[in-house]
Amino acid sequence: MRKYTAREKDLETPALLAAASLVLYLVFRKPVFLLLALGLLLLALFFRKAAARLTALWLRFSAALGAVNAKIVLGAVYFLLLTPLAFVFRLLHGGGAGSKTAPAVPTYFIQRKHLFVPGDLENPW
Repeated sequence: MRKYTAREKDLETPALLAAASLVLYLVFRKPVFLLLALGLLLLALFFRKAAARLTALWLRFSAALGAVNAKIVLGAVYFLLLTPLAFVFRLLHGGGAGSKTAPAVPTYFIQRKHLFVPGDLENPW
């Protein structure tokens, strides 16, 4: 895998943002997106420090957005998928997973009376 130099990375980010602006121009037909793409390309080509600063800012923004998105997506999966599945399972099976004991039994702990021999540890899987 090829390593990028700092200058290539500083040129890559504004070029990618300019490409995204061009796509937005093609979708919405607003000339502001075309001007934004041109401005980003000119910034990357002629103002090295500004392009590096834009790259650093974009990477910080994307890291923050990724952290927030992960929490939102995982929270949505939990509350919209796993919680209803758990309720349906409890309705159909009467209680939580592994609740095969009588309601009068105070614990779900099952005491296993097994004497382990060396053969039990030879193939644990």
